[in-house]
Formats: sequence, C-alpha cells, structure tokens
Amino acid sequence: MIALTAAGALVRFASLDAQSFWYDEALTHELVNDSFRGMLDGVLGHEAQPPPYFVLAWFWIRIFGDGEVGLRSLSALLGTLTVPLAYEAARMVGGRRVALAAGLLTALSPALVWYSQEARAYALVTFLSALALLFFLRSVQGGFAGRDLAVWAAASVLAVASHYFALFAVLPMAAWVLLRGPGLRRVLPYLGGLVAGLLAIAPMLLYQQSHGGVDWIGTIPLWPRVRDAIFFLAAGPGGFGSPTYRREEVFAVAIACFVLAVAAALVWAERPMRRGVLLVLGVAAGVTVLPLAAAAVGPDYVLDRNFLPAWVPLTIAVAAGLCVRRLRWVGPAVVAIVAVGFAAIVGGAVPRNPERQRDDWRSVAERIGPPREDRIMVVSPRWQTRSLRIYQPRTAAMRRPAPVTKVWTVELETFVPHGSLVTTIAPKPPFRETRYARIQNFTVREFTAPQPVLIDPEEFEGEGINRGSAFFQPRG
Repeated sequence: MIALTAAGALVRFASLDAQSFWYDEALTHELVNDSFRGMLDGVLGHEAQPPPYFVLAWFWIRIFGDGEVGLRSLSALLGTLTVPLAYEAARMVGGRRVALAAGLLTALSPALVWYSQEARAYALVTFLSALALLFFLRSVQGGFAGRDLAVWAAASVLAVASHYFALFAVLPMAAWVLLRGPGLRRVLPYLGGLVAGLLAIAPMLLYQQSHGGVDWIGTIPLWPRVRDAIFFLAAGPGGFGSPTYRREEVFAVAIACFVLAVAAALVWAERPMRRGVLLVLGVAAGVTVLPLAAAAVGPDYVLDRNFLPAWVPLTIAVAAGLCVRRLRWVGPAVVAIVAVGFAAIVGGAVPRNPERQRDDWRSVAERIGPPREDRIMVVSPRWQTRSLRIYQPRTAAMRRPAPVTKVWTVELETFVPHGSLVTTIAPKPPFRETRYARIQNFTVREFTAPQPVLIDPEEFEGEGINRGSAFFQPRG
C-alpha cells in the first residue's frame, strides 16, 4: 500500500505545473485570492459547488502560494490519499489480491490523476466518498459498530457538502444501514446525524442550483454525455491522444470488460466477496443510475466528472472479478495491461498531445509578451478572460475609448456552451495584421497602427454569450 501510494503521489505531483490554469481553475484562483468573506459570497452567488473546497484552498494558498503547483497541490494531496483508502476498502471486499489491483488502478487512473491536478473540488469529493465507502464497509463487516458508523456519517455529510453529486453515493449506503442494520434504535443516532447534516446543506444546494450557472449541461444531448462519462472513467479526458480518438471502441471495450469482470466476481467468487461486490456495486449504481433517472424527469446534471465518486466502488468490483482464483493468471495479466495503458496515457499520450491538455493560456500570454505600450486585447469568448488575466495581469475590462497602436485578438475555438458561436471582430484600418500564431485551440493575432488611434470598445462587441470583448492593459 505504501508503494502504491508513493506511485500515486509521483504521477500527481511530478507535473503539477505542466499545464496552465484553464477557465474553471481561473474561477478558483480569483475566488481564493479574494477576502475570506468575498470568497464565500462568490462561491454562494456564482458557483455550482459548495464552499468547503474553496475554504480549504483559501487557507492553502496562503501557505503554499497561488501558482499552478501551490494551488493544485491541495488536490494532488487529496488524490494521493485516495489510493490507500481504495486499497483498504478493496481489501475488506476481497482480500490482499483485490486490494493490490484496486490500489494500482486507482494510483494510475487517468481520470483521477487529471482531477488530482485541477484546482477544483473533484479530488476532495472523491477522497471523502472513498472514506465514507471504507467506513461503510467496516461497519457492515464489524456489526455496525458505533465508531465506524459515526465516521461514515461524518464523511458522507462532508462529501455531499463538497460536491452535491456525492448524495447519490450516500443514499444507497444509508438505505443499507437502515434496512440491514442491527435495529433502528442502534443506528438512529448516526442516521439522524446524517439526515440533519443533509438538511443543513439543502438550502445552499437549492440556492446554488438557481445561481450556479450549470444550466448549459442540459443543452447537450444526454446520450453523448453518458458515452463520454464511460469513456472518461476508462481513459480519462480526451482518450488516447485526441478528443475523438476511437471513442466508440474504448466505450465498447470498457463496458465489455466491466460486465465480464463483475460476472466473474458474482459467479466464481466466494460468498463473502460476492456480498462485498454487491455492496460496492450498489453504491456505484447510486452514483450512475440515480442521476440518469433524475435527468429523465427533471434536473439534468449528468456530466463525466460528476461521476468521480463512483470510481472507487466500480474499480473494486472490477478488481474483485479479475482476481478470482478461477481466472488464475488471466485476471492479474489484465490488471497489468490496464495499468500499463493507464501509465501510457498519464505519462505519454497527454504530455505529447496539446489537444488533450487544458487550454494553454500561459503560452498565449507568453506569445503576446509584456506590454511595452498601452494596448487592447480582444478575447473571444469574453468570459474566458479570467484565465488570460492570471498570466497577463493589470488587464481590465475596457469602459471608455482609449488611443492605442496595438490590438491583440485571442480566439479560443473549443467547447462553448449555450449554442452561441464564438465571434471575433478585428480592428479597422489603419490597423493591419502584423503577427499571427496558432497555439493549441487558440488563434492569436497582433494588429498595429502607425499612430495612436482612438478605439471605442463597442467596436468589438459581437452578439451572443460567446462574443468577444475588449480589455485594456497599460504599459509598464
């Protein structure tokens, strides 16, 4: 377990600064650099995630800094600590062989490594969901001891308070404790504490649901999102080298391997292991099936990264099936092949292919360079400017006309919500294009005029939420 945890730490911490902050992380960067009260107001007013991660990150950056390594190291630590939790939970289900397999896959998982290197709440909710699962299994196997139930209830509340999707993992566990526990009198204090914690979270959930800006999820057809979620759990964001590379094939192979492994566990495993597999499958089904059912009748928030609380229970079920003794060397060989594939994605496919990486605002800022004169930057879509401003400070929204000789346009051609096209309006003569660069998904252009020209920011206002907008940056 120590070796697997060390391997998990290595792949998470070694390349924390290899990619620049993208839009979601720029939101976090902006929030945690505000005052504590300003951070809380910003989270509650504009985020779809609850405050605990941002509270932790607010304190964290004041010790470790707000650069890529400093801010992301919190998620990397939480992702690393998830490895021993997965190992121990798997050991309770199927013994040491299953623990080794589940721990290895958790340490190298492209999906978990990716979000262990992102300054958002996903590593925290994955860690807390794994902690809740571990103490749920301990309570089931230990006769529902009070200490195990207390830690399970506390971890469950904290998981939901970190990301609302964790509720779908908590509900099946709570139902099992209620229905199969030693009696209502013994489990009522812990279930009561769980319910009280969830009720305390409910008003914040309802408020953020209407203010968090996640309505764009439902504008995407459901089936592609389900397919992409399975692909994401199997191969990480973007797959084997590009966003569309063999997506259907990976999807089919992942489903087939999962079904065969679970079937092997349920048919060939001994009775205690079968029971443990059914328990973790129940938790995983809650995270995956309940949101789909909700999407069919009401709110639709089905998105690949929201399924991260299902990773550990799904992996334990697969590892149990691959480690049944009837498979002899075949199961461990499959585990080894999958682990090698995970390592190749994490260590090779992602670093070599810019299309699989986060939006490279750092390279865009380096290409533009420091401001040697007053200048304007036109960014499309306008809401993406938060990321650029981290690497090009002293950039502010342009409120009134200003005379400049330089205008830069930055257009990001990537996923944009709300069905609005990305539009960029170039400056009019006497400006002429003097430089052009293609960086990852960006088109960057420099326009120069022979003399200062008074520029009205309204000249660059397009239409739709993804239109461009002008930002002023003084020299110096």
